[in-house]
Amino acid sequence: MRYVNVAIDNSSDNTDVLYTYGCEFDHVQVGSKVQVPFGKGNKLKDAYVFEVFDELKEHIKGLKCVESIDEEVSLTEEMMETCLWMRKRYLCRYIDAIGCFTPSGSKAKTRGKKVPYSDVDFGRDENKELTEEQADALEKMKSAIEQKKHEIFLVHGVTGSGKTELYIRLIGETLDNGRNAIVLVPEISLTTQVIERFMRRFGKEHVAVLHSKLS
Repeated sequence: MRYVNVAIDNSSDNTDVLYTYGCEFDHVQVGSKVQVPFGKGNKLKDAYVFEVFDELKEHIKGLKCVESIDEEVSLTEEMMETCLWMRKRYLCRYIDAIGCFTPSGSKAKTRGKKVPYSDVDFGRDENKELTEEQADALEKMKSAIEQKKHEIFLVHGVTGSGKTELYIRLIGETLDNGRNAIVLVPEISLTTQVIERFMRRFGKEHVAVLHSKLS
């Protein structure tokens, strides 16, 4: 017998806590979608596993057990960790955070994942030589990354003056420091050309693309 802490697929604030169930399925894991008896009537409800453990810290009277596991749906541990972070950061319910990874009408399958632009070969670019103005701006901003300080910079320059190259260099510095970066594009029509620049520099395996035209 194993034990799991799950979030019930229920929109009520009163049930926005983790519930403990016994589980006789050895392959249960964090991110599994399960069906559990819930409430006084023991109506079967969908739930998502946030924790799996082998022993209870204390006896639970009337402990209920997981009825089944949905083999077609599974979230990753990283997704579940992100859900916990979202709940703490944005004060949303567990199930609302989970809903961001399980869009209505589709299933979060562990296989058959399609990666955008996986069939496109952008090639690779090396760092370009910076102008004196670019190098000066880069040095002013690099210090904040190196010191892990939260600072805001406004880069002013006409079209074609090399602002994107600065962003690429700064992101490179950030990645070298073991951290991540997000690039926000103002118009979805610009996405393709921006993707090409970043994938040519960092490689497709290091760039994730998210926008409203993707399923």
